Amino acid sequence: ELQAELAQATAAADEARAEVSALRRSEAQSAVAAAAAAEEAGTHRESAAAAEEAREHARSSERALATERARVDALRADLERNDRELELLRAELAEVDSVPCLPLLRRFAPMRGRGAFSRPGGAAFGAAETLADGDGEMMMMPLRGGSVEL
Repeated sequence: ELQAELAQATAAADEARAEVSALRRSEAQSAVAAAAAAEEAGTHRESAAAAEEAREHARSSERALATERARVDALRADLERNDRELELLRAELAEVDSVPCLPLLRRFAPMRGRGAFSRPGGAAFGAAETLADGDGEMMMMPLRGGSVEL
């Protein structure tokens, strides 16, 4: 989602850059045209006003471009931060996945009977190997006459 926003913002920034370039060309053309018109009409004041108007429009476009650039930079920073967080989460997941479960269960499950855990009432459920395969199932472990969920 951030990459899509970044692409969109980059496209908007490119459009703004193109608009600024076009406005600068237009400003120059307007200034030349206004100067020619002023010479013909003999009014230098109109020429200066037209040129100033074109310059103001160009400044406005440059401000819009700066705003878009800031937005693109902020989106890039968010994307980089999210990438770093994702890498940290991947590292954490790899660390969790590397923990061996079966030896731990065998060590703390002395009431195993015929390869199965037993509840205090004697009812067996699930083989130790099945419960310890690391698939995230809920397990019941015997503990001093009671049981505990892991």
